[in-house]
Amino acid sequence: LFRSVVYGFLGNFLSTWDGQNYAPLIFSLITCVKPSSYTELHSSILEPLKKIFFAFDVYTKTMCISALTKLMRNLALEEKSGSLFQTGRTSELDQPELRLESSRTSLCGEDGVDQQGSSNGEPGHEASTLDVLYRMILLLDVIIVIGMRMEDDHYLLQISSLELLQLVAEMYMKYNIPLICLPMRLIHRLLLSDCPATLSRICGIINIFRDAFVSLKSNTKKSHMLFISCATISNHQVVSAFKGTDTFNTLLLDVLGMFWQGRMFTDRKRKSDSLFSFRLPSHLEGKLKNNSLSIYMGPAFIGLAYRFLKETQREGKRVHPVQIEEVKEIYLQFLVRENFPEFMQLVNKNITCRKIRN
Repeated sequence: LFRSVVYGFLGNFLSTWDGQNYAPLIFSLITCVKPSSYTELHSSILEPLKKIFFAFDVYTKTMCISALTKLMRNLALEEKSGSLFQTGRTSELDQPELRLESSRTSLCGEDGVDQQGSSNGEPGHEASTLDVLYRMILLLDVIIVIGMRMEDDHYLLQISSLELLQLVAEMYMKYNIPLICLPMRLIHRLLLSDCPATLSRICGIINIFRDAFVSLKSNTKKSHMLFISCATISNHQVVSAFKGTDTFNTLLLDVLGMFWQGRMFTDRKRKSDSLFSFRLPSHLEGKLKNNSLSIYMGPAFIGLAYRFLKETQREGKRVHPVQIEEVKEIYLQFLVRENFPEFMQLVNKNITCRKIRN
């Protein structure tokens, strides 16, 4: 009853709300709603919230992202609880398979994307919740990037976006939601951040995605492809475990080439488009090197690189970040000391065939 009252109130109030009065309370109420379909959620809450998002400052934008992230987390937690309850019922041992098939149909759009269902854990209900989560990710992938462009990649937006991205990465492994979705627009935008903390967090999130795809690969063999992998890229969505894995593998190669290997613009045979599959403007050709965004040459790392060189080189010696190329392993340890362990974790987890120099 409480949720119905809140939902009805927000549906009537948000369309006339000025975005300022009682903002903390209104955003708190948004996290409590339980929509029966994405269409209902979009018309009553997301549409007026989008107008507020684009009309106000970075602080309001951050509160919008935070509220929708908490809403998605609440929906995921309820979905996980319902799934565990259903699994424990001995009279419905086959129910998880039915739910996954129903979810797959909803996401692929074969029977429509707004399946209705009661809130008692029935297949239609889970399909509806999956659809809400999936389509919210697609929406936020677009509007957050637009908001970042409006606010010059403000650090508050980066922080709130990272919270959302971590939740999306944990959907499959932590919340048992049969959905792996890569918001590629948002990931690509954050990868170009000038903040080392943002880039470090992104590396940790990519490792979470990696664990999810590895688990997906083993589980699909046992469950006959009932789990779903969805990846959003520039112009289309991929609803295939194999294509989603190809997209992630390309992203992983991009990140490792960008931060570690200094191979941004090196041509490789790839099954998906690379972040760096473009031709440089004429005035940048020959000036932008492959290692321009590495963990020792990138704009986000210049301060850290010179601090490392100051500690390791004799006083008075002329130094340049490119000198770190020969001692990257030691530099990784320095980054761990500076509370950026995710870079070493990413390299250790994905590049095993290399010599570790102490």
